[in-house]
Amino acid sequence: MGEATDSRAESAAWFVVIANGTDPKASVVAGLDGVREALIPLVLAGRADLSPDSLAGMLASLEDPALWAPHGAGDGRPYWHLWVPLEAGSVSIQRLTAAPPQLAAEAAQREAAILRRSLLEVHEALQALSRDLKNQRLTF
Repeated sequence: MGEATDSRAESAAWFVVIANGTDPKASVVAGLDGVREALIPLVLAGRADLSPDSLAGMLASLEDPALWAPHGAGDGRPYWHLWVPLEAGSVSIQRLTAAPPQLAAEAAQREAAILRRSLLEVHEALQALSRDLKNQRLTF
């Protein structure tokens, strides 16, 4: 049970995808879906021999931690590192151990904005209630 839970959590982690070769580039992506999105154009451009079925199979197999295992255990958690050979280079995929600081800060800012909006709604409701209570005459 721990392995499946770890795999699910790690599949949502941040990854860096690095293209090595004639058109080098790198990107930081969120989750295995982000890895797939970054990987598709790189593999299509770098593997003329790859059939659509092979590409689909490779993308589906990214979910399997066993595919990643031969490339090192790293920190012992799933999806540590993967290497994909291309005709004129390769693609390296590395799971990050923490969210990049800027991305974590942006997430914190989004959460703070949501909290501020919620608190504003509560504040407005309390003010309306206060006005209603002031306008009522209580008789005993």
